[in-house]
Amino acid sequence: MLTSSFRISIITKIEFLGWKKHTPEGYALARDFIRSAEVYPLTDRIAERAG
Repeated sequence: MLTSSFRISIITKIEFLGWKKHTPEGYALARDFIRSAEVYPLTDRIAERAG
């Protein structure tokens, strides 16, 4: 259990949860881990700066 939150982008969340080698148990742990994160949405401004 984490004692504080952390920040990730929505793209990181998608990649982390979409990893093809998750076992059912591993996926459940990954979801629990990500619940502690503050997830930044992808906006047009972010997309333009990233490009």
